Amino acid sequence: YRDGRLYTLSGGGYELPSFDSVLEMDQNKDGKIDQAENDASEDMRGHFGFYDDDGDGYITREEWKFLAEFMGKDTWGLQVVDLADPATAPEKGRWTHQKSLSNIPTPVLYGDVLYTVRGGGIFTSFDSETGEVIKRDRLTGALGDYYPSLVAADGKIFAASNDGKVVVIEAQPEWQVIRVNDLGESIDATPAIANGRLLVRTEGTLYAFASE
Repeated sequence: YRDGRLYTLSGGGYELPSFDSVLEMDQNKDGKIDQAENDASEDMRGHFGFYDDDGDGYITREEWKFLAEFMGKDTWGLQVVDLADPATAPEKGRWTHQKSLSNIPTPVLYGDVLYTVRGGGIFTSFDSETGEVIKRDRLTGALGDYYPSLVAADGKIFAASNDGKVVVIEAQPEWQVIRVNDLGESIDATPAIANGRLLVRTEGTLYAFASE
């Protein structure tokens, strides 16, 4: 959020299979899917709590319909809403972008540029006013998955990949990679910045980096 504008990133635009096709897993033929039936599918295993909206232990036709409608909405993506302008409703947005977006990491707004990263090391800079893509390219040397969100300070953007790479990027519209640091352990947590230090939590170590 800055100057009356809310920058959001949401998923959507996905087409779920029909509930009738899901019922092929309904072994006891009760018209709903329990966790054992759900976990028998490699595609659905591990996501039961997401589908079971009311937490009663079953996925019903009504829950599946709600989820299909929610995930199929076309008002998804990287979106900017001008909260000071009543004509710019959240479902409309000031501008929206729906290509090569983050799966999990939160973007960062630094100066007048909005930055995103996604799996495969795809890094993008946007004009925050218009939504125009300024530069999109891969972070050479760090092409893995990215779950931690981006952080920024001192004219730099910091991106941490799940395979332990911390990429230092020049915070410019036509950005460039300054350095790739390999910490040798997976990183799932978003780095933090405090008192001139960059704090990075890997699988087994907490690092504090400071400029010389």
